[in-house]
Amino acid sequence: ANGLYAVATKIPTIINVFYTVFAQAWQISAVEEYENDRDGDFFSTIFNANVGLSVILIGGILVVLKPVMSIFVASSYFLAWQIVPSLLFASFFSNLSSFLGTIYLATKKTGGIMKTTVYGMIVNILLNCTLVPIFGLQGAGIGAALGFAFIAGVRLIDVRKFVKLNIAWVNLEISIGLMILMSLIQFVFNNHGIIQYTLLAIFELILIIINVNYLIKRRQRN
Repeated sequence: ANGLYAVATKIPTIINVFYTVFAQAWQISAVEEYENDRDGDFFSTIFNANVGLSVILIGGILVVLKPVMSIFVASSYFLAWQIVPSLLFASFFSNLSSFLGTIYLATKKTGGIMKTTVYGMIVNILLNCTLVPIFGLQGAGIGAALGFAFIAGVRLIDVRKFVKLNIAWVNLEISIGLMILMSLIQFVFNNHGIIQYTLLAIFELILIIINVNYLIKRRQRN
């Protein structure tokens, strides 16, 4: 089980690598822009762009997940793909919570980082104690995703005391819904059939269209 989980975590690491590069520049920009952007327009734009690019990348990974796993992972570890979707969600919400955590740095309210992290840790432990006995490894992945989602939600509510964030909720909700559907398709069509990949490709195309279209409109508005 530990081996499968270790293999599964390699795929979400791709998301984390890209986000780490972005985060280095974002931390500096957040501190510099905070005093001049109390209305939160800059923060809102970057947040929504971060969400859009992240879901497009995650959707792309879900499309090629099984073929990639079948090529680069030993057959005895191929079943690790089943945990990857939930870990991708965990990575997504982890990066969102990290993004919001940077606002605490910009506002010099870093105590909020510790407070929300502790809350998330407690929720994660409770979820794992509940879900792992029921769902096994999948429960650990789901617990991680929900734990980071909780942190992101709490931080989003909290940082709005300092910065006004205008979230593109419709895009975010549709994107999360599509990613959930893409994850479920992996299990419903448990083979490498053409129907599975056609549906995955269609949903990924929709993800690209709605998020790129939003970013283009946002840029034109600015």
